[in-house]
Amino acid sequence: MDMPVPDDQGWDFEPHLCRTCRGRIMSRTDGDTVEYRCASCGNRAIGQPEDVCCCGVTWGTHGHILTCQKNPAKGPQVPQEYVAKGELPKRERGSQKRRTNPVHLPGSMFE
Repeated sequence: MDMPVPDDQGWDFEPHLCRTCRGRIMSRTDGDTVEYRCASCGNRAIGQPEDVCCCGVTWGTHGHILTCQKNPAKGPQVPQEYVAKGELPKRERGSQKRRTNPVHLPGSMFE
């Protein structure tokens, strides 16, 4: 009879960050099942890292807007090994026109 793996054993760090708290995502495999868990807040999912990491964050029709990646500027200012970077996809020509009329907010100094 297989004994369940204790909750604090068998985890490997993944190159992903939690979408809730930006902690590191860990994974462990039990047969065909891969479980992902945040090392900081405990957020969990079974399936893909995108189910708990920043790579799974979507924004409306823009799709996935964040990616987890190795920190290209690691140093005293940003010591994290991995960061979540975001960018909105560029619109294709003719897909939608941008609003060109300025927005006036009542009571603002820009009125």
